[in-house]
Amino acid sequence: MSLNELGVNKILDQIERNSVAKCFPAGTLIYLHDSSKIAIEQIGLGKQVLSFDPQFSQGHGSLASKKVVRTFTNITEEWLRLTWTEEG
Repeated sequence: MSLNELGVNKILDQIERNSVAKCFPAGTLIYLHDSSKIAIEQIGLGKQVLSFDPQFSQGHGSLASKKVVRTFTNITEEWLRLTWTEEG
């Protein structure tokens, strides 16, 4: 599955424009190693998820299966809404 098919490149570009790290809200769907999806709050240690390697191509390389080694929960006061359209 390509990054373009997932719409990930546009999401990353939006995040990069804002230098402050943001969290994903509950219910955000995360791709697993087998391309199935689960809500982010259901991810636990050891789960295999599709991830970017920040050391490769500034984090814009291909997705790879990686094991979750840490989780955290934050309370945020600011939300960033990301939207995109296919082919444009």
